[in-house]
Amino acid sequence: MSDQLEFVERKGIGHPDSVADIIAEEMMLRYRRYVYSKIGIMPNGWFDKVVVSGGEAHVTFGHAEIIKKPKIILYGKAMKIDGNADYIYNLFSSAVEYVIDYIFGHGVFDNIEVEVAVNSGMGAEHAKGFYDLRTNSKLNPYFLKDVQKANDTIITSGWWPLNVAEKSVIIIENYINSEYFKNLYPETGYDVKVVTTCINSKYEFTICIPFIASITPTKIIYEKKKQQIVSLLQKYIYQELLIDDFSINLNTKDDEHSAYLTVFGSAFDKGDVGVTGRGNRYPGVISIMRPSGVEAYAGKNTFNHSGKLYAFLATDLAKTIQEFSNQDTQVIISTDNGIPIDEPKNIVIILNEVLADNSLFSNQINKSIDRLKSLSSKLEHRDTIESFRSCHGFFK
Repeated sequence: MSDQLEFVERKGIGHPDSVADIIAEEMMLRYRRYVYSKIGIMPNGWFDKVVVSGGEAHVTFGHAEIIKKPKIILYGKAMKIDGNADYIYNLFSSAVEYVIDYIFGHGVFDNIEVEVAVNSGMGAEHAKGFYDLRTNSKLNPYFLKDVQKANDTIITSGWWPLNVAEKSVIIIENYINSEYFKNLYPETGYDVKVVTTCINSKYEFTICIPFIASITPTKIIYEKKKQQIVSLLQKYIYQELLIDDFSINLNTKDDEHSAYLTVFGSAFDKGDVGVTGRGNRYPGVISIMRPSGVEAYAGKNTFNHSGKLYAFLATDLAKTIQEFSNQDTQVIISTDNGIPIDEPKNIVIILNEVLADNSLFSNQINKSIDRLKSLSSKLEHRDTIESFRSCHGFFK
């Protein structure tokens, strides 16, 4: 894709959609680990429908008050163990507390309500033991197979390398939400959004940064801090991103009376809603000029969920081939429900917008599929916050 025309967005770590994504992923990791400790299997299930339902608040300069607590709701599918799924609430509540307090500060979780609305997904295509496992019975043979089958018919895509605009939104968001920046401007929150457009090599950065109302005493101080932040970002973009022709817009909705104020640093504390899958595409940006589907990566399992596993595979393979060929690479993967996970139905490779011969990259394909199988089988508790910041490890 030409660098002459770029439209890219990144929703920051405190954006309601990002919060929903991170909580969904954290919940899946805890669920897998818990079920494995009880039964010794990689469990069926998914939690890719977390909803962050906004609360109500009164905010003004120097004052913030929660009137109605935000609620975070878990929708999805989870297996029963000995006929019981009550353990899900405790897992989800602890996942929410970890994510909320980690991002926004210790004690913020006290302002949140938690609700669980999952089901076991009982269906005719599997035996009852697939959905309701007994700790004292022989494991369902389905879980003992070496090769798992895709649970959905999907199409997904990946590309590499990231262009200038895609890199810029990641770097700028991570910088604004870094410890260094927050030490300079502790009144700024984490619900940051960065939108970059580039038309004929002219870059424009539109950035939204919330301010914490209780420690932003006046409109005058708010405007002064905004000016300082714009100056700091101008220097940062010029020195770190090496872009010299650009402009910055900050908190464009502000007028003489209003400002972007929140209670604890995210718009969901005063009404905004976040939903898993509405945030950044895999691996970490919303890039309009790139091919993209609607699959939510977060909250899906790595046991058999093709929508998650092939998002990883497409990106990993595109990166591997690009580094080998030194050509812009796009990978499209599709499969059908019930096909073995490590044998996707279609892998299409496009180099510099020209269809490539897969046989030229059989070594790269095999290595990426090996990494896919490793991802599917691993149980270690990955750091979901760091995974968000590093775009699942693809961007350092």
